[in-house]
Amino acid sequence: MAPKNLAITLSLLLTTACGLGPAANRIPGATGKDALLDGLNKPTAVEYAVMLALIHTVCIKGEACAVPGTVTSENFANTTQPNADWKNTIFSQVSFTNHTETGSDFSGAEFNASSFKDVVYDQCDFTHLNDDTTFVSGDTNLNLFDNLQFIDSTLDGANFEYHDFTKTSFSGGSMQNMKLKGSNFTDVSLSGQMLAGSDFSNANLSGVDLSNADLTGATLSGATLTGAKLTGATLIGVDLSNVELTGIDMTGAILAAPCPTPTPTPTPSPAEGIVVPVNADQNEAGTIQAGLPTFTLAAYRVAADQPCGDATPSPSPSSSQLVAAPAPDPAGVIAPNSPTLLVNAAKDYSGLDLTGYNIGDADFTHANLSGSNLSNQNLSDANLSGANFTNANLSGASMGSSTLTGANLAGANLSGTSLSGSLGVNGEANNFSSWLLTSSHFIDTDLSGFNLSGSNLAQANLTGANLSSANLSGANLSRARLNTANLTDANLSGARLDGADFTGATVSHVIWTGAMGTVTWTTGRICNIALPANCY
Repeated sequence: MAPKNLAITLSLLLTTACGLGPAANRIPGATGKDALLDGLNKPTAVEYAVMLALIHTVCIKGEACAVPGTVTSENFANTTQPNADWKNTIFSQVSFTNHTETGSDFSGAEFNASSFKDVVYDQCDFTHLNDDTTFVSGDTNLNLFDNLQFIDSTLDGANFEYHDFTKTSFSGGSMQNMKLKGSNFTDVSLSGQMLAGSDFSNANLSGVDLSNADLTGATLSGATLTGAKLTGATLIGVDLSNVELTGIDMTGAILAAPCPTPTPTPTPSPAEGIVVPVNADQNEAGTIQAGLPTFTLAAYRVAADQPCGDATPSPSPSSSQLVAAPAPDPAGVIAPNSPTLLVNAAKDYSGLDLTGYNIGDADFTHANLSGSNLSNQNLSDANLSGANFTNANLSGASMGSSTLTGANLAGANLSGTSLSGSLGVNGEANNFSSWLLTSSHFIDTDLSGFNLSGSNLAQANLTGANLSSANLSGANLSRARLNTANLTDANLSGARLDGADFTGATVSHVIWTGAMGTVTWTTGRICNIALPANCY
């Protein structure tokens, strides 16, 4: 455009756009998207940017100084645009090359079939961008990104479904409630980003860095997360339906709000498929601990109000037991000058250190021994029926021939404990079928030939345990650790094995018929077995 023509154009723009001239000569978008500058040659993109800058500087009427409502087939090359008002503007087939926008407002705007190469958007507002656009995989109206940078920009509610972001970078800002279905983020860093409520369903997130990102309420159903990093990420309420999480680093990830009191895991409906408890392998803060086995979530939503694991709370004492817990001194359960443990009326020994004392013939039926320390104690032939051993330490104890009918061993440490001959269900030796044994420790414990069918051993530690010829049919071994365990001739038919770790275990001649779940077999010894495809 000639200087004279440019001067005339600027004059017209500075007068008519601010309401001082005829409507036909105002800036397009000031009074209508299709308004024209009569009798003037079309300005270049650079001249147009200069005119807009002058308008924003001189005319401060806001609405009358709006930028164009439609920009079609323009080329924004080697330009810098600060604080532009592109609100609700439609960009169709526009080329942005070596272009920078700082503090500009693109809220409600539309980008269709436009290209972005070496473009920087710094502190820009893209709220609800492309709200009125429908993108389809492979569609011609998809935008192309090549070295596109979003710095401290707001993209909340923006729609970029099926777009390729592999050559895009994000730092700071906010990306909440975005529509990103089917998009490709392979190897992109979204570390620390605010992604709450965003839809990543069927997106390719292979190798993506989501460490410390906030994904609260986000949808990742069907997404590919191979090699993704989720350390420290907030995943409360995230939909992980049909997502393969095996091998993903989720150390410190928050899967659910902290639960002060454990509650039972609800029974899944048939539609939920294989369900993995939400807070398995978590500490009290609701975070996954390092070094634990990997797992798969199938057709399951991680809900913010989902219970924290399978453990059940200790039963509340009856009115007759509402007395102060005795202390291990002459006034309590320990007789003066005697190593013998005497029985108190309340039978409440919770939290007490009972090591080194002679239990003798004490009656522990229905006693509260939750959290107590009974390590290396001799409990052979003791009557422990109905006793509450929740989270008690029974490691190394001798419990052979003891009566455990109806006892609660959830969370108890039974590592190295001698249980052979102990009486369980119906007073039968070695019969612990359908028992609640969640989070219990059986490290190096001999359970050979035991009947554990239908038992809940979710998160149990069975490292080095002898389970040869044991009946584990229908048992729940979700995220149980069976490292180096001996399972020779064991029956695991119909067992739930999601996240179970069989590293180094011996599983010769095991019956696996109907067993379900994705397990870890690293360096494991697998002989004479048949499993469903993709399970080992």
